[in-house]
Amino acid sequence: MVGDALVRANMRTANAPWRVRSKLSLVAGFLSLTGGIYAAIANPATRYELSIYAATPTAFWVGIGGALAVSITVAWFDPHRYGRSLACVLAVLGTGSVVALPLFRAYRFFGHADPMTHLGWVKDFATGALSPSELFYPGVHTVSVFVGRLTGMPLARSLLFVVAVFGLVYLLLFPLVVGRLLDRDRAVVLGTFTAVLLLPINLISTHLHAHPFTQTVLFSSFLLLALLRYLQSPPAKGGRSNRGNGSLLVIAIAAVVLYHPQQAANLLVVFGAISVLQFVGRWRGRPATYRTVYAHTAFFALTFAVWTLSNASFLRRPVGNLVSGLGGYLTGSASNAGSNVASQGQSLSAIGSGFVEIYLKLFSVTTVFLALAALATLAVVLNWTSDDVPDTIVGYVVFAGVALTPLPVAYFLGSVAEHYFRHFGFMMVLVALLAVVALRELEPRRLDSSRRLRTFAYEYGVPVLFAVMIPLAVLTAFPSPYIHKANRHVPSAELTGYGTALEHVDESKAIGGIRGKVDRYRDALYGSVRTGERDDDITAENMTALASYYDRGGYFILTEYERQREVAAYEELRYDRADFSTLGRQPGVDRVVANSDVTLYHTD
Repeated sequence: MVGDALVRANMRTANAPWRVRSKLSLVAGFLSLTGGIYAAIANPATRYELSIYAATPTAFWVGIGGALAVSITVAWFDPHRYGRSLACVLAVLGTGSVVALPLFRAYRFFGHADPMTHLGWVKDFATGALSPSELFYPGVHTVSVFVGRLTGMPLARSLLFVVAVFGLVYLLLFPLVVGRLLDRDRAVVLGTFTAVLLLPINLISTHLHAHPFTQTVLFSSFLLLALLRYLQSPPAKGGRSNRGNGSLLVIAIAAVVLYHPQQAANLLVVFGAISVLQFVGRWRGRPATYRTVYAHTAFFALTFAVWTLSNASFLRRPVGNLVSGLGGYLTGSASNAGSNVASQGQSLSAIGSGFVEIYLKLFSVTTVFLALAALATLAVVLNWTSDDVPDTIVGYVVFAGVALTPLPVAYFLGSVAEHYFRHFGFMMVLVALLAVVALRELEPRRLDSSRRLRTFAYEYGVPVLFAVMIPLAVLTAFPSPYIHKANRHVPSAELTGYGTALEHVDESKAIGGIRGKVDRYRDALYGSVRTGERDDDITAENMTALASYYDRGGYFILTEYERQREVAAYEELRYDRADFSTLGRQPGVDRVVANSDVTLYHTD
């Protein structure tokens, strides 16, 4: 006993310098984070910003970078759990600050097209023009109205706030899911920095703006945590079920159905896959390791069926697109994924880029984690995992991923690419879990002379890997010219200018814009009720001859966002600077309304 006490005393003495260094580093990290956030808040956006990265003060990025560097170092090397926990919190807050950047920069709104329609629905909910029961996925909109009324925020800002909260939910809860999956010392640390990579966000079909499918994917971490808590919970005394965990799971199931039934369908497949494995295991006489989810799967299926059937009209378009796309693929009568890829590749080549470049920018980190997940899957299938890995639950994750594969494949073959990458976004949540299993399994179990090199490579290679991947992931959290996209910033002048312009138009005449989308601004300004106005998509050829295009008179509306997107982000692929310069010189074309972000032209 005396010897043990001496050993513990020596360990405390040896760890004392680390404790001091960790405390000082964490103080510096939190100060760096605070300074970065202050720099962003103190410099609000005043006009449209093509790139949120370039427009945000450098001090913000330095502050966030310093905070994340400290968090990686302390979380990985500090031998004390308290220090590691604070470092993980620092990492979550640092990445959460990036997710909330449109809020910090005082954006009036963030997101064109679909997000504007979602803002319109939020306004309709608030005024009573639309009931939550009339929308297929009313959850995010209802929460936004509640937050707006509770805090007094404008509805556009409350929607931005809710989007940021969903991102923070994922960042906070995904590490806890990993902690439940792998009850090991570094599991939560690996889960934290995997969450920081924001793997479900691909900027093709999942985004950090108002997009209920994406918000539901991020919220899935809550459902997965509730599911693992229930699976691992022992029955209460007297044989009664653990009502607390079971009730939490029921609430989470109901929430995902209301947030977005399409993502709920993915999660229902996960529940179904687990139920099948549990049934087969019991049929073969294997001892029950975890609680069954038969009742919750049945509740999930019933809730999903009742809600979707009561809103069947919303299913017609996506189901119709899938069926027609698959039919065209099978008969060869419609465009397929290959032709779509070729078309996009030609556009990228025309501006001096290519698929390889875009793939590496968007999916290099994803590819690393797909490879790690493949290793974990192979280890589970071949029973190569160590004794302390819960093979049953990891097997649930593997089988759920396999069960989910047919649907995105069907969307891909049917050329419904947007939906393919939606489901891919959720599958990356499962991939991330399996990748953490692989990273944890790669750690050497014993330190001896034959494993010193491997231990050294793991101890320093993993944090360096994350240190390299985190900037790559942050660079593609938002659209920017880096990936030939424009920032979705909607400044106040854009919305107010559009509102003034629409008030001056003669509704009997057509109104058009670049790539259409005039109706989206109507949604954002007045709600989503369609008024039947004609919206035209004005090509570059027509834009340089508006009087000829509108032979009976009409309007053309142009935003600074569209101008910079076409010239800078798309590098004049469809519209060039000369096309825009003709607008002020065309005979018969008059400028009716103009501010810093919106110009309305009229032709008789």
